[in-house]
Amino acid sequence: MAIYTEVNADVPEGVTFYSDGTADVFKRSILTGKFHVAKIAISQEQFNTWKVSGRLIQDAMPHLTKEEREFFLSGSTPSEWDAMFKEPEE
Repeated sequence: MAIYTEVNADVPEGVTFYSDGTADVFKRSILTGKFHVAKIAISQEQFNTWKVSGRLIQDAMPHLTKEEREFFLSGSTPSEWDAMFKEPEE
């Protein structure tokens, strides 16, 4: 499971790949406008399969959680998603 960390807003969106099969993914949340980085277990080949070939993210990276896939798509973190859409307790 990825760990999401808020980062300086001067960081551009993008992905940095590492030889251990992980990547740092930098995204701006469409929900809050905040920048976050998440270390996610993906290879550059998997990323390219999704981004370049146009395959669905769940087909290109089936091992990712739905929260990790959502971060790639919208930049929103699980805590932001919960704060925005969680049903109020009665």
